[in-house]
Amino acid sequence: MPVEALLFPYFKSFIQATLIELELRLSGVIKSSFLKELNFHPMKRNILTQLFLLSFVSGYSHCAQAESSYFQQTLGVNIGYFFTDIDNSAKLSATESEIYFSTDIDLDNNVHTFKVDIFWRINAKHRLDFTWFSLFQDGERLTSKDLIINDTIIPSGTGLNSKYNYNRYQLNYTYNLFQGKNYELGPTLGVYAININTELNETITNKTARNYARADFIFPLPVVGLRGRYALTDEIIFNSSFNFMILSFDNWSGDIYDFQLGVEYNFLKYLGVGLAYNFSFLTIDKKGEQAKFQYNYDYQGVQTYLKFAF
Repeated sequence: MPVEALLFPYFKSFIQATLIELELRLSGVIKSSFLKELNFHPMKRNILTQLFLLSFVSGYSHCAQAESSYFQQTLGVNIGYFFTDIDNSAKLSATESEIYFSTDIDLDNNVHTFKVDIFWRINAKHRLDFTWFSLFQDGERLTSKDLIINDTIIPSGTGLNSKYNYNRYQLNYTYNLFQGKNYELGPTLGVYAININTELNETITNKTARNYARADFIFPLPVVGLRGRYALTDEIIFNSSFNFMILSFDNWSGDIYDFQLGVEYNFLKYLGVGLAYNFSFLTIDKKGEQAKFQYNYDYQGVQTYLKFAF
């Protein structure tokens, strides 16, 4: 029996266990409205597992067909437009109220931006993927309630001008453990570099009167996951990826989950179009006797793109 067939049940169990962990995190931590609706009944969880493994199951049963030209592409670039819905909040200390960025400081939660994906198929087994996109939010409003930031009380009715810029760079390596004429599936190892630049100012007659908060930092997050692709025909390709990481040290804890499901149509040998759905959420917590920090950043969105491959 091929080694892929022997390892398949273990991969299936791994995905199911990951979905159970995801369900626990969603029910206990995340406040985003669209994530609250993800209630993984055991039957739904099993269906999602089967869909995620579709690229392996379908490909394994069709190994005799001609190899799809997609799996002969060495280098490719996707240039697309990303339509997102964002839900983010923060609590900077134990004495501060939690700030919901879209309602409390009127940051725009519907952001449209460019997104770039690059892949390099080193050989049949090894692949590198790089992704970059930026989500820029800004807002201006009179506060409807008292806010506490950096131990400073911002009274209700204060004019605020705010911005929040989120840049993400992703680098992932995939080893195609399961492979056939029209499919590939394997574990991934990667790193996400996230750059956050934010500023909150008091404004009077459209002029900045006082700065309440400012930050500009970048932090790396290692991730593991799975990535798969399945060629329904020589032109139509389904692809999916799921990356996550759960970390805890000292008083800090955090997790990130990132999922993408897409389909593309290669109408020419080196040219195609695609559509993909993405959702991701990040949670960071710090708890101590005198301090508490909590940060949530969730988004979902649809990406359309034009693909060039060689």
